[in-house]
Amino acid sequence: MSDFSRRYDDAVNVKALLQIYALRGWLTAFLTQTLNAEATIKYRLAGLEQEALWLRARLDQTTPAIESLRESIRSVDDAIRRRRDEIHAAVAAQSDQAETERDTPVEGSEHGRRSGRRKKGQSGAPTRK
Repeated sequence: MSDFSRRYDDAVNVKALLQIYALRGWLTAFLTQTLNAEATIKYRLAGLEQEALWLRARLDQTTPAIESLRESIRSVDDAIRRRRDEIHAAVAAQSDQAETERDTPVEGSEHGRRSGRRKKGQSGAPTRK
């Protein structure tokens, strides 16, 4: 082997070695970035787990409150329904009573006398003497 070819081989080997070192440097930088990303992810995950615990505690408090509110609404609806039914019944009773009073002549009252005259005389016009 000649001196030239030995130098060429050495140059190729040095170039390959430099490329391998560059690759190692790039891999080391990538590893550093990945480790930093992992630390950030773990930190964020811990924060999210803490928030999830907080949210679960709020949910545990909210669920009974929701049920209590629903029960209160049902109670109010029942009270409204009962009161509405009472009002309807009272109005119906008043209407029935008014109809009964209208249909039943009251003796001794002006209304009763007038209706009696109309029955006796065929017309509703007053009679002359």
